[in-house]
Amino acid sequence: LNPVTQDLGQLSLLSTRELEVLAYVGMGLGVDETAGKLHRSRETVISHRKALMRKLGCTTASQLAVIATSAGLKPGDAERMKHVEMHTQR
Repeated sequence: LNPVTQDLGQLSLLSTRELEVLAYVGMGLGVDETAGKLHRSRETVISHRKALMRKLGCTTASQLAVIATSAGLKPGDAERMKHVEMHTQR
């Protein structure tokens, strides 16, 4: 996670799995590759991507990729982001 990104903004609305999917989109992975990495079905990944687009106001995977790369999001960051968010809300 980019250390400059302190305020998660809209990313705080995402589930841990959605953050992981977003990170893989940012890395340029397609649906099938992401499904393989996460050990989930293709349909599940498609569902997560649709939810991401709705929640983040995107219409294309390219827009999702820009968000992911701007945040410096990596797959391992998803759990860490949620952990940080939980502790900052206390």
